[in-house]
Amino acid sequence: MSNLKGIGQIVKQIVRENGWEDKMEKQKLYIAWDEVMGPAVARRTDSIILQGRKLVIKIDSAPLKHELTMQRNRIIELLKEHTGKDMVDIVVIR
Repeated sequence: MSNLKGIGQIVKQIVRENGWEDKMEKQKLYIAWDEVMGPAVARRTDSIILQGRKLVIKIDSAPLKHELTMQRNRIIELLKEHTGKDMVDIVVIR
């Protein structure tokens, strides 16, 4: 077991040293979007981009845009719960 723990620590160090931590966290957030919002919303999502602490979501359905706009604070909470990270302060639905 100690070898596995050592390998895990080495991988974390390599990720940190190469600046991949932010990219990995963003990827987790993008995956969380599909898991948290479900397949119907995921199919209607054209793109999802994290810019600093602002999450910009492009949706191809006007009614869904309106619905998600009304739920922005809840979306932030759900993503935080799912990822275990506080990465988003603002959600913009386009």
